[in-house]
Amino acid sequence: MNEEIFRALSSKTRQKMLKLLGQRKFHISGLAREMGISVPVVAKHAKILEAAGLVEREEFGGTHVLRVLRKNKE
Repeated sequence: MNEEIFRALSSKTRQKMLKLLGQRKFHISGLAREMGISVPVVAKHAKILEAAGLVEREEFGGTHVLRVLRKNKE
């Protein structure tokens, strides 16, 4: 594992995000609501998870959906 993955997994918030995203895809706003935190906080943590290669963001119009990358889900 590389440093970015260790950094990404060092946060309880990001761990919880990964757990939820492992169950299904989430819109950033839906994930924020589910976790009880703000959209900007989720977006910040999502960028760290993306940089580590753990999640990916899909864009549908103006909406962003996060999902766990398949290679990491197996």
